[in-house]
Amino acid sequence: MPIQIDVKVHTPGLVRVLHDLIQKYRCKHILWGSFNHDLQCQLYVTNPQIPLFTSAWRAVYLRAAHLARALDKVRRGPYGRPP
Repeated sequence: MPIQIDVKVHTPGLVRVLHDLIQKYRCKHILWGSFNHDLQCQLYVTNPQIPLFTSAWRAVYLRAAHLARALDKVRRGPYGRPP
């Protein structure tokens, strides 16, 4: 069964605990993310193999790149800070 984990609050150690639970129970169909860009980056760094839903900043950035026909120049993954 697919599971979506939406991390709402940046709590020290929460991402590591979530990752450990995912590994412990061998969850295969996981999607995690946060609309907070910094937290989204932390999730990606913790385990880049788990798919992410995008942060609000990243969604706006991707939409702008699409409209500017520059989507092919956008790096994959939530790297860096918002401008």
